[in-house]
Amino acid sequence: MALAYLPISKTVPGGSVYSTVRLTGDATYPALGYNIDPTLLGLSANQVKSVIDIRPATVAAGAFVPVLTETVNLVSRTISLNLRLVVGTTGIEVATGASAVAAAFNLIIAGN
Repeated sequence: MALAYLPISKTVPGGSVYSTVRLTGDATYPALGYNIDPTLLGLSANQVKSVIDIRPATVAAGAFVPVLTETVNLVSRTISLNLRLVVGTTGIEVATGASAVAAAFNLIIAGN
């Protein structure tokens, strides 16, 4: 399985796009976390400009600290995103293969 994407809202203030997407974990947490596909956020890889916020959307998500890593490719001018879940009480990443299906987060990104 993989990370599930559910578009929540998309606004266009001026020349920017703000997209909110619910990301829900799956039954088998992958090693090194989830790679996030920008096209499933409603933007192409070269349209993602920055991450505004990531917030828990379910009670279960409150047990985790989401660690979102942005990697910028200066040649292609694209941003790739990776989401890792850390257990809040231990500071240790969720074990590979563990269930994260009850954890959902709302990711807010800016693009153009």
